[in-house]
Amino acid sequence: MIGRDNKNDVKELENLKKKLKNDPKNVELILRIARFLCEPFHEIDEALIFFDEAISIVPRNPDVFFWKAYFLYLEKFDYVESKKNLEKAISIDSKRSEFYFLMFYILFNLDNKEKEALKYLLKSIELEPGWLSPISQYVSILINQNEFEKARKEMNVAYKILSNRYKKKIPTEMNILEKYHIELAGGFDYEFEKNSLDRLNIKLEEKIKTENRSR
Repeated sequence: MIGRDNKNDVKELENLKKKLKNDPKNVELILRIARFLCEPFHEIDEALIFFDEAISIVPRNPDVFFWKAYFLYLEKFDYVESKKNLEKAISIDSKRSEFYFLMFYILFNLDNKEKEALKYLLKSIELEPGWLSPISQYVSILINQNEFEKARKEMNVAYKILSNRYKKKIPTEMNILEKYHIELAGGFDYEFEKNSLDRLNIKLEEKIKTENRSR
């Protein structure tokens, strides 16, 4: 049963499945269908069938394990199975920032895994220092830990990344998760990203004032 009644989306999904019948081993097409079932339809159980089919065709493709892990996390909140699949992706390719960023979120939702989660976040930033999302998450953590000098430093880094992104509009290189989010949004939304950073910066300055008053 389709979870969203949008004629254009339904038609697109039908077209993708027709194409797959003519090219049943096309892993890229299988992944497109699986992701489309998850977003916009939220049909994760059917999507998992396609993810597993892709794995059977290309058992050493890290992207397949990553996307399966991503939607297990996002749609089923199954952090344990998501972690298992992501560990497989990382074992195949250990140099992908988006893999470590997702592991940060997974571990952060598992009991007593906050310190380990932070290590993955920092690894994500190390591998891709120009990616805004991990930096923003790191700033938020630093604020909560009252590490204000570090938070201000990273906040400046985040604004610089945003400024560079605005000038370039779309970077020449993006990891698969960032590209996917930008495609879903219909483009890079500078104002949305700036407002998000501004709110985070306000939170930082207010927390500093609160701490100073309590001394």
